[in-house]
Amino acid sequence: MQELAEQSQAGPTTILRHEIIMLARDLHNEDTTVSRNAAVRVKDLVLASNPEQRQNQKLIANVDGLIDGLLNLLRRGSLAGKYYSCHALAQLAWSNPSNSLLIPSV
Repeated sequence: MQELAEQSQAGPTTILRHEIIMLARDLHNEDTTVSRNAAVRVKDLVLASNPEQRQNQKLIANVDGLIDGLLNLLRRGSLAGKYYSCHALAQLAWSNPSNSLLIPSV
């Protein structure tokens, strides 16, 4: 109940940051459905058609473990997980040189 009260007082950026932290955790989940769904959501947050793309790119790049989770999924995930992870990484780096430097060659 207290978490709900804190979220209602938090701004949209704080709530989104909390969601992104949970996505980073889910990307490392051994359940392929959970990790794939997390990659899909990350991809959706950084799609070029998303009006908040630039802000989301910055938020996502600053969450520990998120890019590593996408890379891990790209290397070891299901076929769908690999696809969405690759798509998310491409969108995360798109027109963002700082983020491009955070993503090593795979």
